[in-house]
Amino acid sequence: MEVYYPGLQSSPFYTLSKTQMRSGGSVVTIRLRSKSRVDDAATMRVFFSKLQFWVLAESLGGVESMINHTATMSHGSMTEEGRAAIGIHDTTLRLSVGLEDVRDLIEDLTIALAD
Repeated sequence: MEVYYPGLQSSPFYTLSKTQMRSGGSVVTIRLRSKSRVDDAATMRVFFSKLQFWVLAESLGGVESMINHTATMSHGSMTEEGRAAIGIHDTTLRLSVGLEDVRDLIEDLTIALAD
C-alpha cells in the first residue's frame, strides 16, 4: 500500500503544507496493491465489504468518515490512461477522516486491509 499525505515528512509537499496549515489535513490518499491488474475490482469489492465505519461516497464533504473510489467516482469520466497519467489507478482511494473515534477508524482499516 502507498500512502499520500502532506503531513508525512516523506511527502514532497510536506514543507509547503507546514507553511499553509497546522496539520496535514483530514484527507489521506492511499493506493492498495492487488495481486494483478485483473484482480483490481475484486480487491476493491473485498476491501469495501469489510468496512463498518467508513462510508463509500462520491463527495467527501460530511462529518462522517468517507472513502471515495477515485477511479469510478470523482475521476470516473477520465480514461484509464488519463487517470494513470495523474497518478490515479483503479486501487486509488481518498479517505476523509470524520468525527468518529480514531481508534475505531484505524481498527476498521486494519481489518479491511488484512489478507
